[in-house]
Amino acid sequence: MVEIDIPNHEVIKIASLNSASAMGLSDNFGSIEVGKFGDLMIIKGNPLENIYNTRIVHTVIKKGVIYDTQELLKACEEKSGPNSKQEWFGKTFVESKH
Repeated sequence: MVEIDIPNHEVIKIASLNSASAMGLSDNFGSIEVGKFGDLMIIKGNPLENIYNTRIVHTVIKKGVIYDTQELLKACEEKSGPNSKQEWFGKTFVESKH
């Protein structure tokens, strides 16, 4: 979205509140408010300055439990999908894009 000049603050809103609203879940999700579910992802850096800071996860809090990011990443190794474009799209597709 930022590559088509949507401002960072709007991208964050689209990914959170607007997505929750589109699914009919904005009463409980999509923004930080009293009475809503409080799962959070704490990142390093300001996403308003650089949206790619959203990829640098410091801490995850889900249902009141604080998770260590490095432990989460280690637990996901080899379980989070294919390891290469070839595995995702197949050898023929990857070769045709070169």
